[in-house]
Amino acid sequence: MASLFLQLIPWIFDNFLMKLLKIFNLNIKCKINRLKQMKTVPWSDVAKFLRLEMKYLRQALQRLIETAEKAKMELSSLT
Repeated sequence: MASLFLQLIPWIFDNFLMKLLKIFNLNIKCKINRLKQMKTVPWSDVAKFLRLEMKYLRQALQRLIETAEKAKMELSSLT
């Protein structure tokens, strides 16, 4: 049972990662559209916003990878 779960981890991780990326992408697109509608926001502020969003995305992905690696090690120690 544990070996089956270990085989499913990459599939689960890939699907979760793709959903997470889609959520971040939609969130960023909505915020950019809102900024564009304001028309008073300079493009330098939009660039700062995008850099900040990418920073948060990188941090979230790093935490996700670390968690998946810890779970994989714990599961492999069970078998």
